[in-house]
Amino acid sequence: MQAVRRELTPLEVDLLAEIVLRRAPDSSSLVDALRGGQLTDAEAEALLELVAGELAQRGFDADYEPMSLGVRLESLIDALNDA
Repeated sequence: MQAVRRELTPLEVDLLAEIVLRRAPDSSSLVDALRGGQLTDAEAEALLELVAGELAQRGFDADYEPMSLGVRLESLIDALNDA
């Protein structure tokens, strides 16, 4: 198990929980693991995939520039990437 590279803010954890519950409601244990500060490599990879899907679906404007949500999602990806 590895720690997340940096501690997520409560708002980031809430955003991540919202993404998990919307995209993979049966995987809420991922959020519990994240709140505990320890993720397995498989858990980190699963969260990365969910956030990347959210980024692709909702994070960019018509010109493929990141919107404010996209910037937040990219920050989550950065935090999880080395988890």
